[in-house]
Amino acid sequence: MVGRTERFNTTRFETPSMARELDHECPECDEEREFYRAAATHLHLGLKTKWYCPECGFGFVRINGIDSTAV
Repeated sequence: MVGRTERFNTTRFETPSMARELDHECPECDEEREFYRAAATHLHLGLKTKWYCPECGFGFVRINGIDSTAV
């Protein structure tokens, strides 16, 4: 029997089309860079994804398509 925690930690929320890379403007590098997905989870607000720039280490969070770098 699978325990409650084991069922929760499965990758059932991840779809094959979920991107692992994202082209985004990096404010630290001051140019468009390829960001990599650091983590993703579902919240009551929607899908929360953390992205980071491997060049400088800058990171941001995107929830349901709205990212933390938006002004």
